[in-house]
Amino acid sequence: MSLLAAVGRVGAKKMNREKMGIIKSPEKKEKNQEPEKDGNNKESVKSRLIKGIKYAYIELPAEISKWMLIGIFFAGIISYAVPDSLIQNYLGGGFGSMLVMLFVGIPLYICATASTPLAASLVAKGMSPGTAFVFLLAGPATNVATITMVARFLGKRSAALYLGMISLCALGAGFLLDWFYLKLGISAVATVGTAKELLPEDLKLGFAVFLLPLMLYGIFRSEKECGCSECHQSKRD
Repeated sequence: MSLLAAVGRVGAKKMNREKMGIIKSPEKKEKNQEPEKDGNNKESVKSRLIKGIKYAYIELPAEISKWMLIGIFFAGIISYAVPDSLIQNYLGGGFGSMLVMLFVGIPLYICATASTPLAASLVAKGMSPGTAFVFLLAGPATNVATITMVARFLGKRSAALYLGMISLCALGAGFLLDWFYLKLGISAVATVGTAKELLPEDLKLGFAVFLLPLMLYGIFRSEKECGCSECHQSKRD
């Protein structure tokens, strides 16, 4: 009985302390923590939105601006200096023109960002869409450095299989694309650049004025910062 009485006294004292606010009940703690969780969720959404905007307008232009400008520069040279007849006679379509672009694209160290303007200018000069597609697939997929590393660490057989699959897929996709254009009766030269008519000139000029400073800032920022993976990982953390 004395034990039950002692337990009862302890329980009564605890209840009195909770009423006086000395000891907070678990229910009150949970109620107090609910607004904190809501605040953390709102803060996380806000921080994610800020990170997304930062990536879209600062980090992404820093990654692609340099190669995009290089591709646009060489595309302008091709558009101005290379005659249409040269492209139409040698790269107008067929297995031979696709092989030429395959052998040109495989050893080149070129990314998709730079190869897209080049392919567009070549198609405007008379290259078949399938031949340009072969270049777009084979160029960014591999280069001399990648082939050397694959052969060194995985063996020459793996490197040959790697090159063979890239060549087979690129050629197959090129033939399929040319077949689609031929079947639908579409002239790639006639359709290149027609999308520019969808927007007014003032709007296109405004977007160009908006995009050019972002690209220049991205190039300056990427040149100034360290490009090693350890620095980028520490910044993300």
